[in-house]
Amino acid sequence: MTDRKCPTDMSQGHLASIIAADIRLHHLYRPHLPNMANIWASQRLIYRPVVPTDDPFLAKVNSDPTDYTQSSNMVPHPTGPRDGTSYREFLTGKGQLLGCIICLGPGSAEKGTGDGSGDGQDESNPSSREREQKEPIPIGAVSLSGVVNPAVMHHRHSVLGIAIGKEHQSNGYGTDAIKWCFRWGFRFAGLHRIGVTAFEWNTGAIKLYRRMGLIEEGRQREYFFFDGRFWDAVCFSILEHEWRDKFEKAE
Repeated sequence: MTDRKCPTDMSQGHLASIIAADIRLHHLYRPHLPNMANIWASQRLIYRPVVPTDDPFLAKVNSDPTDYTQSSNMVPHPTGPRDGTSYREFLTGKGQLLGCIICLGPGSAEKGTGDGSGDGQDESNPSSREREQKEPIPIGAVSLSGVVNPAVMHHRHSVLGIAIGKEHQSNGYGTDAIKWCFRWGFRFAGLHRIGVTAFEWNTGAIKLYRRMGLIEEGRQREYFFFDGRFWDAVCFSILEHEWRDKFEKAE
């Protein structure tokens, strides 16, 4: 071990060499730890637990008919309080590895009105409003599901789900939240694969996943019935090593 005693006749150069040796030993034996203070935050967003008082907000997220039919495979119907409760129960249910409310952090400046085209796939949308937030503002929800059954946990894969409120779309928040979800799943939950399915008619989501570099694995042909015809399910995924190459190195 390095002698930490400092005699009065020790030269400054000798003292500096001892300190440098201590620093080298400290880094040699101390494991690298991530910055846990940022685990529930991304570049512009924060992520908090889902609580019962979120029911009205969750009902509102699905209240726009276009957004509802782009994110749900259920028969379209007018949404109400029960829909918010059902969504909350889904996000917090036993089948979920992760369920969070996506929020704008305090002091965030939001630009753009959102055109309903999807989860932030149009990040070049010109600004038409800007406002300063003093409190976290919920704008959507994100989840990872399908890995909590002990009988299948060894496969280490999960399914991504995300919804962004209509008024907050076209600001790139969907991209930011998906990247964060990948980071959490691969770095902290030990996942090997994260998949996501897009409806064939949701061209905005398909463009977003392709632009982010997810691999299009294939299609389940004529899997969903919508608007008088059958449509394909378009399947995407990303593996841990692909995420590390595309996203982690850029952080």
